[in-house]
Amino acid sequence: MPGTMQRLDGGVVKVDERYVCPISGGKMRKWLEVPGDFRRKDDESVYELFWCEESGLGQLLPRPNEEEITSFYQLDAYYTHQDYDPYKRGLSFDEKVCAHIAWRFDRSKELNATRFRELKGAGIKSCCDVGCGGGGSLIRMRDGGIEELVGIDPDPDARESVKENGFEVYSGTAEELPAEIEGRRFDMVLMTHVLEHTVDPVAALKSLQSLVSDDGLLVIEVPNHDNYGLKMWREAWPWLDVPRHLNFFTKKSLVELCGITGWEIVSVEYRGYCRQFQQNWLGYEEEIIEHQERFGKRKSGTFGLKVRRWWRLLRTMFNDDKRKYDSVRIIAKLK
Repeated sequence: MPGTMQRLDGGVVKVDERYVCPISGGKMRKWLEVPGDFRRKDDESVYELFWCEESGLGQLLPRPNEEEITSFYQLDAYYTHQDYDPYKRGLSFDEKVCAHIAWRFDRSKELNATRFRELKGAGIKSCCDVGCGGGGSLIRMRDGGIEELVGIDPDPDARESVKENGFEVYSGTAEELPAEIEGRRFDMVLMTHVLEHTVDPVAALKSLQSLVSDDGLLVIEVPNHDNYGLKMWREAWPWLDVPRHLNFFTKKSLVELCGITGWEIVSVEYRGYCRQFQQNWLGYEEEIIEHQERFGKRKSGTFGLKVRRWWRLLRTMFNDDKRKYDSVRIIAKLK
């Protein structure tokens, strides 16, 4: 049927002829409207997100320009670059119980010092962290025994923090790697919660081929948009983080993107369950909902929020990984 496409649930939705999915080449449909930016209270924009049913990829469209993107990060605090979180709050007794139950059912595969020791034992002795933020992953890698460590980040404040911790760090992005590391190859290239920020994710993954040694690994982690929380909260789901996030991945779209950019999948992992019931996450939910109430988007009192959180726990604690966890990780190698 011209101008339409099938939903996964069997309904029919219109596609937008302007926008083509960079993975499937198919037309994308309008998916969500996100009112404003909860981190910038004076922002009254309405951001449009589009979705490709075939690939499972979402994007913020039209793409913002460079000046607009810079303004999105002009914040008092951003979680990748700060040691504190302004949205963190205490937990009530019932919230503590809920979080404890979630912790009991959390089987996340964390990128911690123990995991990096395992990778080192497998021959990982050097790593480049693309989008290193304040250097948290670099510190964990150093604690895990990896000695040759390099960070890349476009934010000068983040780079200064990384330098203070004794690491080699350069200005750049995944799409535009710094000239200072041209010709260098690493046993592992790490890119955690970065690909969703890139203007051109295809170019980003192609660019990273120049950094990985012939038998090296690429580790990518992004928010998981198969997560049940997105179905429940829609435009108020904290991991959308519009407009800083420009791309919205599922396992399917991330695997397919790796495939078309020259990467072979080694493994797929999930992480991030218990934290969906902890102080930071609950603080984000409440802040976003309060912000969106200004636009008449939603209303949810304190009792309603508590009921939804317990319902989310009950729906996900025994669910499959792609619905349960908030992030998906790909480990890949060069084809």
